[in-house]
Amino acid sequence: MNDVHHPTDEPSVSTGPVEHRSGLWRSRTASLLVVVLCLGALGGLGWYLAHRNATRQPADAEGRRRPTATVAFAVANRADIPIRLDALGTVTPVAMATVRPQVAGVITKIYYQEGQLV
Repeated sequence: MNDVHHPTDEPSVSTGPVEHRSGLWRSRTASLLVVVLCLGALGGLGWYLAHRNATRQPADAEGRRRPTATVAFAVANRADIPIRLDALGTVTPVAMATVRPQVAGVITKIYYQEGQLV
């Protein structure tokens, strides 16, 4: 109505966007800090594991540690060493036996089993 403006007549100036930007900046900073801390922790863990394994016993070709060997002492004796040969081939018997009846006819029953001494 009149040209005089009272502070209560005008809508108040909102500081919402400024506060929103401030809160966004804080959340981004916090996120960046968390990411940097996680990367630092992973890097430290990798360094620790790499240097921890360097001070231990050497590993075999597959990366496993060698088992410890048990050592024992004994007196040497003279003895025969059995010779055992593993090879591929065919086994042939020294002697063969053919079982036939003494009379002509059909065999109805055999009174021995395979491998039995006759």
